[in-house]
Amino acid sequence: MKTEATTVYVVDDDEAVRDSITALVRGAGYAVLAFASGEEFLEHIPAHQTGCLLLDVRMPGIGGMELHHELNQRCSSLSIVFISGHADVALAVTAIKNGAHDFIEKPFNPNALLKKIERALAECGERCDDAQRMRGVQDRLGRLTARESEVLDRVVAGDSNKTSAIRLGISQKTVETHRFRIMKKMEAKNLPELVQMVMFARQKEAH
Repeated sequence: MKTEATTVYVVDDDEAVRDSITALVRGAGYAVLAFASGEEFLEHIPAHQTGCLLLDVRMPGIGGMELHHELNQRCSSLSIVFISGHADVALAVTAIKNGAHDFIEKPFNPNALLKKIERALAECGERCDDAQRMRGVQDRLGRLTARESEVLDRVVAGDSNKTSAIRLGISQKTVETHRFRIMKKMEAKNLPELVQMVMFARQKEAH
């Protein structure tokens, strides 16, 4: 059995389809949780849950598109694979533009579905790794004093100690002291690693 982080969620109002997919996915070694509606899914699965969500486009009540929108609003980390009928392909493509991982059209090949699930779970894992790294960098940035943050900005901008001192109106010796403390608080082995940390955090915040 694979880990909880690789759980597959199935949301489809068609019981036969739901049972078929559940049997297929469970047979491939994944943990599976199936739901008959979007409402039922939202009631039982917390927003921070990870894994792959196989989501039918058209359902009574909260449809697949509405559920996807709600999950986006909740900043969900789930990788979504939409299950669509022929008439729903355009909707599924729109969903991908809005952040869904992929879609598969009915009737689908079982092996094709399993491959999409595997890729979706890999994507989810990468996102979770990024999120964990982001939290770590943000936590370390939060340890910096206001002056250390100013010095860090100058470091990332590529300023030398001398230039940083002139721009900030402090001595070069003071800049050097702050840089030493910044390296220690940020747990950076060298200057390139420090810059990469800050750029990573800023890029993720921009998105």
